[in-house]
Amino acid sequence: MTAAPAVDVVCTGDAFARRAAALLAALAAAAGAAWGVRLGGGADGLAAAAGAIAAVFAAVAVAGRPRRAAVVLRWDGAAWSVRDDGSADAVAGHARVAIDLGGWLLLRFDAAAGAPPRRWIALARRDHRARWHALRCALFARQADADPLAATRI
Repeated sequence: MTAAPAVDVVCTGDAFARRAAALLAALAAAAGAAWGVRLGGGADGLAAAAGAIAAVFAAVAVAGRPRRAAVVLRWDGAAWSVRDDGSADAVAGHARVAIDLGGWLLLRFDAAAGAPPRRWIALARRDHRARWHALRCALFARQADADPLAATRI
């Protein structure tokens, strides 16, 4: 079996992922407020207003976060690495697909020992059309294990 082809993509962050995070933060704040109103025994106007304000602040806080610097995700045919755009130092590790929606991926990059432990990388096909197929091939190709029976329980 041949290895997946080498591929690298510049990940600048996805607008869909930022909007989804803002929506989830607002929903969480609204759910907490609704729970508080329910525990209070009635629809107290002050508690409902506080919940609505908390939901708006949560959405604005998440949406207003500064964008992270771009990172370069690279598969060299044998191993994954990530480096900050403009940096010469790459961090080796493992890239795993956490969510696959066909045209959108959420990847979990677990760095090797001695590096920041985990990065979440959101990618959209519209931003990486030329490399999308090669990236998916590299992500879903079976990786050769040093010991193929290591995960086997007897």
